Amino acid sequence: MAVDMKPIATYTERLLEVRREFVLYEDQVIVRARWLLKGSFENVVKLATLKSEIQELTIRYRVYRYAGWVMAIGALGFAAAYYRAGGGPMGIPGHIAMGVMILA
Repeated sequence: MAVDMKPIATYTERLLEVRREFVLYEDQVIVRARWLLKGSFENVVKLATLKSEIQELTIRYRVYRYAGWVMAIGALGFAAAYYRAGGGPMGIPGHIAMGVMILA
């Protein structure tokens, strides 16, 4: 590839711990990733080497496995604060528990 070639398209995504950039050229895709604490990575994928077979792959975000537990703890805390309030105002602990539950 010539150095002066302009990309056809660029896609960028940002997550908590990684930033990825996919740059599409006429004959290849350049993938760049930069992790928060692990450094950076670059890979070139030649378009001629790609096959037309479709293979599905599910990738879950790393904190996905903890989200259910955090949501359950937040719901339990919210239920306890609501029960303790007896229909009145829940106070700060109830609102914090509700926030944790919603955030998860």
